Amino acid sequence: MQEIRKTADGSPTIYDDNFGESLHSAFGSITEGRHIFIEQGLMQILKTRKAISILEIGYGTGLNAALSYEAAKEHHINICYQGIEKYPPSAKIQAQFNAELPSNIQSTANLLSEIEWNKTTPLSEFFKIKKLHQDFLEHLPNQQFDLIYFDPFSPEKHPEAWDAAFLQRISENHMKAGAALLTYSSKGVVKQGLRAAGLIVQRLDGPPGKRHILRAKKI
Repeated sequence: MQEIRKTADGSPTIYDDNFGESLHSAFGSITEGRHIFIEQGLMQILKTRKAISILEIGYGTGLNAALSYEAAKEHHINICYQGIEKYPPSAKIQAQFNAELPSNIQSTANLLSEIEWNKTTPLSEFFKIKKLHQDFLEHLPNQQFDLIYFDPFSPEKHPEAWDAAFLQRISENHMKAGAALLTYSSKGVVKQGLRAAGLIVQRLDGPPGKRHILRAKKI
């Protein structure tokens, strides 16, 4: 079962009974997404690239995609986005989630919710997206990306997603030279797995309620 919960910055999250965990930080879902994936991910990789390909592992509600679209629109970034999710929220829960978002994000979130799964869809001349309804542990797109949003459930709740061999597969097969992977977890096992995958790991200040996050670069 899934239910909508309010986070500290007023934005919603979804609590998932199957994993016993929320999809976002209780301190603020929008604040978390902007800090980790937009400010420390997208805006940093933009310094070396004019067009950016993004893979989100753990697409969830599509909030990070919506934030990326808004950033692309504001900063005139060309983005090709793919998000992969095995357990998307039901249509009812997704609609409730979207309805509690701020108006400037809500329209984008609604648009993302309406597009078909497993089909590349342009949202504008600078942003196209493909939502993949599948298990990322078994199937990842057969290409490399500039930026990875690594956003599955926590290592405690979904340890398979953080397995060192899986992280190495991402690094070797799905990250371009100079690409970056951003994630909210800074646990030792995560740092060790990313380093074992040949990535240079940086520990960065986290958003409210989280001391640190990680950015891992492929040199």
